[in-house]
Amino acid sequence: MVVGDGKAIRPADKGVSSVLILFWHGLGDVIMATPAFREFSKINPGCCIGIAVKRLVYDSGILDKCPYFRKIHIISDVWEGGSYRKGLKRCIREGKEIQRAYGYERVIRISQRPVWRYGIHKIHRTANELGIGPITDTKTEVYVSNEDRYDASCWLKEHWYQGKDYIFLHRKTELPRKDMPENVAEEFLKELPALPVIEVGKTYSIKRRPINFSFAILEKARYIITVDSVFLHAADALGKDITKAYFTIRPGVVEEVKPLNVACNCIESYHGDLDFVRRIYWWTQKSIYKTFFDGP
Repeated sequence: MVVGDGKAIRPADKGVSSVLILFWHGLGDVIMATPAFREFSKINPGCCIGIAVKRLVYDSGILDKCPYFRKIHIISDVWEGGSYRKGLKRCIREGKEIQRAYGYERVIRISQRPVWRYGIHKIHRTANELGIGPITDTKTEVYVSNEDRYDASCWLKEHWYQGKDYIFLHRKTELPRKDMPENVAEEFLKELPALPVIEVGKTYSIKRRPINFSFAILEKARYIITVDSVFLHAADALGKDITKAYFTIRPGVVEEVKPLNVACNCIESYHGDLDFVRRIYWWTQKSIYKTFFDGP
């Protein structure tokens, strides 16, 4: 049985022994989904729960130590090839193939459909799609080990940061519309004490290290400046207040993704073409998701 987006499973099926969660979203979305994963696992004790994620998420190791899944599978990136519609069809097809190969009784697709006009946070959106929302425990999780912290400490010592206060800066992502311009970063830094800056992708290469190494570096930072990225949500999970969080995608996104468990100074700067953004989201809601998620 395949359950479509928004079709809440109420109450949870006590008789189902195995479930595959089809989750084609990014690293930050994974962290925001952990409260829902935790609650879903809690109310389905003994159920074998697997998750299918894109390769970027799989290779990052972000879920390697997550206790809620018995198996992690790989599916394609929905944007691979440039067509979201075709990519979505491909992911759904791959999910069905995984279901047949591993014998999952049920597949639940998590669309996180962009109902941006209503400001529903992705934590609650994922819980709703799993049939367990709304949830009260919104504490997110990352799985940083002592080994990760040791590796980070060795790197900090080697590069003369050990025992010093420093600023953790992340301003460039794989989606240029999310990026923080250099002059904006400079203005933010001027407001803080003159401390060393560790910038992701510049001070060190994120692609050469597991994501938990970066989380361990972030965990020791005195100040955190970041765009809307995985590090925004990692800081929330690690209990680190966020000095500046820079949002550029569209109005309403802050209410959907802002940290719920720490203090966060959210800065909105929508310098893009808002008419273009509205067209994309209208098309996504009325075309793609209407096509695939009107029912099981």
